[in-house]
Amino acid sequence: MKSLRLVNIRSFADSKAVQIAPLTLLVGQNSSGKSTFARFFPLLRQTSEALAREPILWLGRFVDFGGAEDAISKLVDVEEFGADIEYLCDSQSLAQRRRGFVYPKATASAQTVVSASIRYLPQSASRHTYKFELTFFSNTISIEIQDTAVSRLTINGTDFSSEIQGNLFARTWTSCFPNLVYKDGVAHDSESFLKLIYSYARTYTHGKSQTDRVNRLTLSLLSSPLDDMLKSIKSPIGGDSIWQRTTCHWNERSASYLVLRNWILGARITEIFQAAAASFASHCMRVRYITPIRASAERYYRRQGLALGEIDPQGQNVAMYIHNMSSPEKQRFSKWMQEFFGYNVDTVATQGHISMVIQDLSSEQSEQSFNLADTGFGFSQMIPILIQLWSMSNQRLSPRSTTRRPLVSVIAIEQPELHLHPKLQSRLADLLLQTIEMGLRSGVDLRLIVETHSEQIINRIGKRVATGEANRDNVSVVLFQKPSFSDTTEVVSTTYDEEGLIDNWPYGFFESDD
Repeated sequence: MKSLRLVNIRSFADSKAVQIAPLTLLVGQNSSGKSTFARFFPLLRQTSEALAREPILWLGRFVDFGGAEDAISKLVDVEEFGADIEYLCDSQSLAQRRRGFVYPKATASAQTVVSASIRYLPQSASRHTYKFELTFFSNTISIEIQDTAVSRLTINGTDFSSEIQGNLFARTWTSCFPNLVYKDGVAHDSESFLKLIYSYARTYTHGKSQTDRVNRLTLSLLSSPLDDMLKSIKSPIGGDSIWQRTTCHWNERSASYLVLRNWILGARITEIFQAAAASFASHCMRVRYITPIRASAERYYRRQGLALGEIDPQGQNVAMYIHNMSSPEKQRFSKWMQEFFGYNVDTVATQGHISMVIQDLSSEQSEQSFNLADTGFGFSQMIPILIQLWSMSNQRLSPRSTTRRPLVSVIAIEQPELHLHPKLQSRLADLLLQTIEMGLRSGVDLRLIVETHSEQIINRIGKRVATGEANRDNVSVVLFQKPSFSDTTEVVSTTYDEEGLIDNWPYGFFESDD
């Protein structure tokens, strides 16, 4: 994901588009909106896991926003509310040719920025209205949905509502995207747009052209790759000399081209939304979340025969996750823990139970281990963060993957510094920076969203930037300001300068009122 904007949600009137850097620090006073922003990422994750009746699943297994009526801001007069999301999508998937054509393999550079805007409009007990806008390849498609029927369709500013009235529906939503279907099914979808394109093809070809040839031309126009539509339209299958003379002088601003382009987009709207939604869902499914209050260590854990794919937000399954690691994974994890913290975390199995133990690798008696329940509370609170960072930065691309691009993964972490000594907080800041680099070496493009009150974390990162050990372009600081409880949140995005100081940092931010 590249950016997130919240509009009229809780304390936000408009957060503006907040750019998501590899390390994005969310700072501000209590109840200033930091947690709402951080939790929107797991909110997108839980939305992507379900087939919903509305754009956003406000209540799920990760976070609880209540419902739409609870999420809406109570601080301003609201006409609509929602979010704008920018993300990278595989260009070939979105620009795909229709069935029967060969798809070229994706390359490392074949990505495009897609923007999705989700809005809840004023609701009533009997009617629910939503607005959804999709921007891609310099095109914008906007729809309004009343209950399940698409009541309005606009393509690049041109209203096509009459072409789809009573025929296009969004009965369900996936990953915030409406699942668009036509009333009569796939066989008769977008009939109005097909007639317009066919009529245009018939008008600008030789009058004696057979119907089959005009049909081939129509199909060729429909199959134009969306990222290079003009070139395909000017040299389509089935086009004759009249068609070539008609289109040879077209450019991106030609009125006739723009009309035909909009008809093609209208005819392919269902597959465009489906491709964009699938790409966004893949992003959301790689979101991980760590809550501010994490599970405390237990002396024994029941052994379970589960295959665990990820750490849960509270870290309750950490023991089983470590226990299920393969020997090579445990060796890599042990080496990593020793490098950054000087100790290792492992599990010991006894009579159907397992225990989490800590080994002090800096001691001469390195084989001596201690049950995690016998250590300080801070250790048990930090372990879920460490394992989550390690596991996400050590993902591997599938051997069958058709892309060489790094996997984009988001980890939203709330208050990682809780219960940690200032020295460990500084070491954790170093780990956040190193995790980003380690992820890239493993083919993972990490986006760490860290909500924090820690002066040590902020200052340590600034020190690393000043010494050149960290790239300041990889770090963004988002300041949330809220003068009083009844005010809306003001969001200011900034970064570190070359000396490791934060631009526009509020004077006395970490000081008390005394």
